[in-house]
Amino acid sequence: MRLYIAIFALLCVANPALHAADLARYEPILKQADAVFVGPKSPARLSAMVAVHQATLDLGNPTRTDDGTQAWWFEQLRQRLKNNADPEVTYFLETELCFAPEPKKPAVMQTSAPVTQVPYQAGQGTMASLADTARSLDLGERPRLTVDQLRAMAKDTKLKADESDRALILLRRMNPALAAPLLWERLQSAKKRSEVMLWEEQLMRVPVKTIGKVAYDEKWSAPVKAAWLRIAAARSQLPVTAPSRAGWIELLKGPANENTEAAWDAVPRVFKASDRADLEAIAKTLPERLAPRAKLAIGLVR
Repeated sequence: MRLYIAIFALLCVANPALHAADLARYEPILKQADAVFVGPKSPARLSAMVAVHQATLDLGNPTRTDDGTQAWWFEQLRQRLKNNADPEVTYFLETELCFAPEPKKPAVMQTSAPVTQVPYQAGQGTMASLADTARSLDLGERPRLTVDQLRAMAKDTKLKADESDRALILLRRMNPALAAPLLWERLQSAKKRSEVMLWEEQLMRVPVKTIGKVAYDEKWSAPVKAAWLRIAAARSQLPVTAPSRAGWIELLKGPANENTEAAWDAVPRVFKASDRADLEAIAKTLPERLAPRAKLAIGLVR
């Protein structure tokens, strides 16, 4: 029974009489639209638009088998869009053409040739060795350089800065405990803001148990101080030696800069609920820029 239904459907699609019947059905709709699309607006134009839209929905149905009527209909709409000057009609036709089915994409040619795997060739030089080590770590393979070699390269002052920095980053991936002291040294000696951001990010990736303790130093530059405060604020337990309570209070009273913002971010880790009154008193004296941050930090104090 299904076979007979399928054969009947194919015959209907190929039947030119059915195609002619569709043309006889939809051509009057276009003629009615042509008569009212030109000239002043009228209720008849709205009726013609409704009829065109209904025909577009019928012919633009994705489940419809195209017998030529669908392509003919949307081509007629495109021709009328090109020859039309009325803004309202133009907008209407552009909207109707959105229902046009997408053209079928050509099939992608597939080759039967087998995929050949090219063996990896290890490079020569320091940067090549570091790149090979990073690749091995990404693939879960045995790294080309050992922890001791990376540590020696990170401490070697004769190497280029980018080579030494990359060796230290790889050392952090392989042994965070050995890398943490060197990362703190790099952060404290950083001169550029980009360097501070790099070493701050690397220290953020070091586990809390192995990050070590580094005392806050007033001699640091402002970006380094802010980085230290952000690292302290991001830890569930403060892993670094913090300033005294009076020192924290002075940091919170500072001007509207990144140091004061970082100090307020660390407030929930340093202060307790008993300090809430003092914090609220300090917050009242802050610039408008810091007020929302201080309010949020005080609300998180437990």
